[in-house]
Formats: sequence, C-alpha cells, structure tokens
Amino acid sequence: MKCSSIKSSKTGKRHVWAVFPILSLLLFAACSENEIFEEPDTVPPSAVTALNTIVGDGQVTLNWIDPTETDFDHVEITCSRNEEKIFVEKGIQTALITGLINGEEYTFSLMSVDTAGNAGRSVVTPPCIPVSVDPSDVTPPAEVSELSGEAGNGKVALRWTDPTDADFAKVSITYSPGGATAIEIGKGRQEAVIAGLKNGSEYVFTLKTVDVAGNVSAGIVSDRFTPEATAVTPPFGASVDYTINGVPFTMIYVEGGTFTMGSDAEAALPGTQRANQAHEHQVTLSSYWIGETEVTIALWNAVMGSGGGSNTTPVASITRNQSVEFARRLNDIAHNQGLIPDDMNFQIPTEAQWEFAAKGGNKSKGYTYSGSNTLSQVGWTSSDGGIHAVKQKQPNELGIYDMSGNVYEWVYDMAAPYTTQPQTDPCNTSGSQYIKRGGSFYYNDAYRFTSTYRYFYTSTDYTIGTRISLR
Repeated sequence: MKCSSIKSSKTGKRHVWAVFPILSLLLFAACSENEIFEEPDTVPPSAVTALNTIVGDGQVTLNWIDPTETDFDHVEITCSRNEEKIFVEKGIQTALITGLINGEEYTFSLMSVDTAGNAGRSVVTPPCIPVSVDPSDVTPPAEVSELSGEAGNGKVALRWTDPTDADFAKVSITYSPGGATAIEIGKGRQEAVIAGLKNGSEYVFTLKTVDVAGNVSAGIVSDRFTPEATAVTPPFGASVDYTINGVPFTMIYVEGGTFTMGSDAEAALPGTQRANQAHEHQVTLSSYWIGETEVTIALWNAVMGSGGGSNTTPVASITRNQSVEFARRLNDIAHNQGLIPDDMNFQIPTEAQWEFAAKGGNKSKGYTYSGSNTLSQVGWTSSDGGIHAVKQKQPNELGIYDMSGNVYEWVYDMAAPYTTQPQTDPCNTSGSQYIKRGGSFYYNDAYRFTSTYRYFYTSTDYTIGTRISLR
C-alpha cells in the first residue's frame, strides 16, 4: 500500500497544499583578482526541529518547526514505503498523511529546501504504526510513568515513559499558569521542551494520555519547576571560554576605544587594491570580544552539523555568506544552551572591529603587522607553504593569533571606499562586494599582511577563512 496525502483542491495532485519548483543551483566560478562574479548561494538551510508524529486510524500527522533562514522555501517529505515526495510550504509546519495500513510500520524523512534549491539535512521520524479505531472502546490508556523535568532559561524540559497500550497515540500537556492550550506529543518521543516561560515564576504541568479513539486519561501532575536565567554577561576586561557541541574556543576581550582606521601612506604606494586604505578617519568602538584564533574546522563542523575535523587547522574555502550563516547558527546554539544572555550576539566581526583588534586595541604599540614589525614573527606567507595550525606564531598585544597571514578572514561589512568623517561602531551593509582582511599563505607581498590592508572580493577560494566576534 502506498503512502498517500491530502490532495490540493486547486491542482488535484498528491501534494500537501502546494507544489514547489526547485530552482537550479548556480554554477560556481573561480574568481581571479580582476574578475568579479555574483556569489552563488550554496548554503543549505537548517534542518527542521521538534519533529513530532501522532498516529491515527490509517493515518499519521507530522508536526515540526521550520528553519529560521529567510530564504527557506519548503519541506520535502518522503515515506519509507513510497519515494514520491510531498511538498509542504514554508509556515505550515504540519502534514496529514492518509491512506496508510493499520498495523504496518512507516517512517518519514523531512528535508528542508531553500529558494536556491539547496537541501538541508534530512530528519527521520521514529517508526509510526497506525492503529484502527474500535468504536466500542471507551477505556483511556494508562498514564505516563517516570515523569521528570528540568528548569532552564525561560523553559522546562519534561521527560517520561509512554504507556504500553497498543492504541496509545499521544500525550497532551497543559500547564499553569498560562498554558491552557494543550501541547500534543506523539507516541515514542517521550520528551518535550516547554519554552517561552517567565523566569522566576513557578509552573506545574499536567500530562494526559490519549488513544486513537480519543479516550483521555485523568492525567498526572508534575513537580513544580521555576525557570531561571542561566546565561550571564562575561566580565568586562576578561576573556571567556566556550564549548559548542564538545569543541572549545576562546573569545578575547577588546576594550572599546578610538583609533585611526585606514592608512593614507599605504594607499599612496603601488600594489593590488592598496588604494582601498585611503582616507584615514577616526573610529570609536564599543567594547566587544573577538576570537583568539581563526575559526577551526572542528568548530565549523560542530556548528554546521557534520562534526569532526581538526581544532587547530583553520577552516577555508568558505564564502562570506557562509561565514555569516555560521555565526548565525553559532548564535542560535549559544542562546538555546544559555551560554550567552539574550542581549549579546555572535557574528563575524565588522571591519572596524577586525582592524582595531588586529592593531592591538588600546594596547597597540603601532606595529605594521598584527603584533610585530617583522612579518615572519606573526604571519604565515607563501614562503612557509600552505595553511598552518593556529597559535604557532606569536600573538599580538591583546593575545590574538594569526591576524596577519595564514588564511584571509571575511568581515561583515560590504566593500566601499572610506570617508574621512568620524564614525562610531560603523558597519556598511550596502554594496556588491565583500572584504577579506589579514593576508594569506598564498602571498608573499608584505603589504597584504598589514593591519590596514583591505581586499575587495566577491567569490571565494582555498585561502579564505573567518573569525568571530561577540557583543
């Protein structure tokens, strides 16, 4: 028996609500120093989360939360017994799969797709077994057992063991104060995270079991839980260590201050894109934190979902937009895990943040390169071969490594000429090109490694990585 679904009233096709075209991927083209291309979107969306299945008589209801990327377009659902895809439009976040055989086992795979056709990681449901309804059944299922919970930052995580009744379908959760609308969790999941709660308020939860005939148990009541804010702002003046999915990294504190950005002297000399440094100007920055090292392969993979890799080798061959997406996902993880308070955010550094940190911030000794007037003391160039492990050269005045050489680093700003007007916490978000900073192992031209050199670029290559900031 094939899996089937609700038919569209407009098209008659077996798709849920709408049929979506999948856009062709743009072909990547390498970019030379003098060539400019529009950067193709190759960043896949995040996977769906909070996937929940509720079995019924010859049917299964799927519920989930869509990815948060602005270019996310739709979810593609595949049934284990039928390769025909069901397309569900962004924002609907539910699908009723009908025409199933009671007693047979089904699994469903949900894959997120963006407007460029990039596909995210598939999420697979646990086995689902539809159960026939007995019209004479008026007996509710047994209660859940081993109910426990844990309060967090604005949330409570509940765990339990489902009853063994063959016709058991779901758990219905309400809570007080404020949670009168039931939250339904399908058979087999046995956990729920209730978010959006008020820190400092005491909550109690009632869990009732429901079978496919709609019979509802009396319910059991949980202990009392009080959510509390767990994240605290790092102390100003101190660096801070974080661990994301088992990968540690360090953020260096950069005290705010005023500095001269750019270099008219460097801009007047010959060299590829050297003139981009023209128009020295005063910039005042608020305090922030910046990565002690470039983002490593291990940290990149821990955030982007694949896992593994070296935690000493910088990630490379990434686009500027991939860097922004990495920082966004890192930020989501850090907030969800209560590592940073709601009013702080990870991102890739602005160009001003990058240059101020490279110069040593308020501890600057006026070096040409980041931490020295001798390039070989702080930076890897083409004379040294390819990419090297981080923290092998001496750090700069703030204890930051590899801001001259090793891999180029994307910054957040779009490329534009400087103006001479003083600025406070600047960030340019308009333009068609991006900016890479710090020089790389590919070059040996010393001017490329200075703390003021800025290279306008659109595509990517194997010499470009990134760094993160926190504010």
